[in-house]
Amino acid sequence: MDKVTLIGFGTVGKVVMDLFESEDRFQVESIVVSRGFESTIPEHMKNLVIPWSKFVDGRPRNFFVCIGYQDLNKRRQEIFLEALGAGHNPINFVHSRSFLSRSASLGKGTLIMPSVTVENNVSIGDGTFLWSGTVVGHDSCIGDFSFISANVSIGGEARLGSNCVVGLGSVIGNRVTVGDKSLLGACVLTTSSIPEDSVVIRGSDRVIEMPSHEFLKLTNFDHVN
Repeated sequence: MDKVTLIGFGTVGKVVMDLFESEDRFQVESIVVSRGFESTIPEHMKNLVIPWSKFVDGRPRNFFVCIGYQDLNKRRQEIFLEALGAGHNPINFVHSRSFLSRSASLGKGTLIMPSVTVENNVSIGDGTFLWSGTVVGHDSCIGDFSFISANVSIGGEARLGSNCVVGLGSVIGNRVTVGDKSLLGACVLTTSSIPEDSVVIRGSDRVIEMPSHEFLKLTNFDHVN
């Protein structure tokens, strides 16, 4: 059984905690939360909480960064790199009820939830989250620190950049390239490639002429953790 330290205990952190506790392969030995967020920890888990300073300066640990959604991809990346630089070991979580082809490759700190299918020769980068029901087609590539929501379909030989967000139920077609830091809203069908830092929403095939991080500020999506 691998012991693991979870970093973050917001909306995504609570989901990730449940996932780790559901698998006999892991034991959550500690939780790192930001100052002021200690009250979000259930009473029976408060003994697991340690400060960031103790984690960074302490003995080497396995860790998983549980921060997700929208513009928090960047924050997840920053914490991941700081923990890695301090000598800690990022681990992956692949749920036992998902299918991962033996020829697929994963980076470090990747989350694959239940009922995900990752086909042959797929490459997934560091710190990327694949939510339940997602299908990643053969020979596709997903970059680092992207967030793929539930029931997304990514076609064969597609290319999804780093720090992207793909909304619930969206479809990325075969051989389509989605540039870095792009945001696809819920139920978007993308059949042609789009440049980096783009926003595409349902009901419109056009790319919104606004950087994705500015769009997130307008929608308040960047405030969710």
